[in-house]
Amino acid sequence: MSQPAVSRLLTMWSDGQGYQQAIDLATKHEGVIRNRLSPAQLSGLRNAVGAAAAPTEVLRVVNDHVERAQRRGESELRQFWFELGGVLRGLAEGAKRLRSGLVESEQTVAAVESIHLQLIRRFVQHFVVHSLYLRASSAAAGVARDERPPQRRR
Repeated sequence: MSQPAVSRLLTMWSDGQGYQQAIDLATKHEGVIRNRLSPAQLSGLRNAVGAAAAPTEVLRVVNDHVERAQRRGESELRQFWFELGGVLRGLAEGAKRLRSGLVESEQTVAAVESIHLQLIRRFVQHFVVHSLYLRASSAAAGVARDERPPQRRR
């Protein structure tokens, strides 16, 4: 399988399974996202992933967040970062499956790491966008509720 074919598989994964996994994780942790993670922190996660040269760099950032939340006794935030790390580590299996589609000369550890990093980047992109959507929609719902005139008692 050629690199363009791998790119197509990455896109298919991103538009299907990757997108759904990101939405599921964001929805599961909506309270943490709305109350504990600012848009700047979400953008920072996206930027850290975009700047990473290897999956291990991304996982180190996530693990640092797990440890910080643990030290501060923030169990919900710790659980969120822990689960995010688990999802990102799990994407290595998807990278191995995609690697098996490469021609034998391209089936290297570097190829798996490259695919894994691409999966992480696509997942985090979907996750951040959906998280920002959840924050905006909950804020809009709060504004809409606050703008309604008070109900008169009869």
